[in-house]
Amino acid sequence: MQIAHPHRLGFVSLLFFLAFPVGLLPQTPPPLTNQRVMQLVQSGVNADELLRLISTAPTVSFSLNPVDTDQLLRAGVSEEAIKIMAARANGLTSPVAPTRLTDLKGISDGPSVVADSSNIRSVGDEKANDALTVTSIPPGATVEWNRKIIGTTPLTYKVGEYAFNARKSTIFSKRLLQPVVLRLSKEGYVTKEATITKPWIWRSLNGQLSGTFYTISSNSLQINLDKIAAVPVALTNSDVVKLKTAGFGDDLIIDKIATNPSAFHLEFDDMVELRKAGISDAIIQAMLHAK
Repeated sequence: MQIAHPHRLGFVSLLFFLAFPVGLLPQTPPPLTNQRVMQLVQSGVNADELLRLISTAPTVSFSLNPVDTDQLLRAGVSEEAIKIMAARANGLTSPVAPTRLTDLKGISDGPSVVADSSNIRSVGDEKANDALTVTSIPPGATVEWNRKIIGTTPLTYKVGEYAFNARKSTIFSKRLLQPVVLRLSKEGYVTKEATITKPWIWRSLNGQLSGTFYTISSNSLQINLDKIAAVPVALTNSDVVKLKTAGFGDDLIIDKIATNPSAFHLEFDDMVELRKAGISDAIIQAMLHAK
């Protein structure tokens, strides 16, 4: 048996590496990401091919919190594709990750609603109808939902059952992603705002996915508006003349001047006109010392 000369073996090895450049050796592809999936959809990859690519990608690096999921949906990625992405991200055999809810107790979204408790039904985890009823005292107040006008009281505003129900079957279930602030305004009354939502945290059972969403605490709200206090009208020269012409005595007119804001004009010509109208020196003196 002949043993190959060491130099000959080295020459053969050199020929092998020359024949198979390093650049042609197998390389690990980068992980499939949200951005790449959206690019595939936007480039026209059909639905079946997209599902196959997501299912067979060697490695994935998906982010599926509510904001990212919403971005995927807006980019045209189907819910079925997102479910498979979630399954790949969590190593699950089922494309849907079960979730659990945590009530964010003690977290305040803002000022408490001024409402009649007899007209409020707490929804919590139970199912509710799909509309919000808003009434006010007095009626006719403009209602804004996060600064968007939705009508005037009494108002029944269709929202959707999802906005009242905290029980979500999957991470893809429709939900409110921000708190809701109602603003009621009416001419002559103090404007009031009320945060009407309650925050929740959802987490996948494996703890890898989580997020916050909101539910409306009650499907019936009544808000009482306080009337703006009337601002006293400032007395003028004309008002004093009217009181005198109507027959009121000097003492009463002087008392009126002393207890009300005024906007008198008491230049030389003004005082002459007051005297011509029968206004006494005592009243004119009170006008001069008025606030």
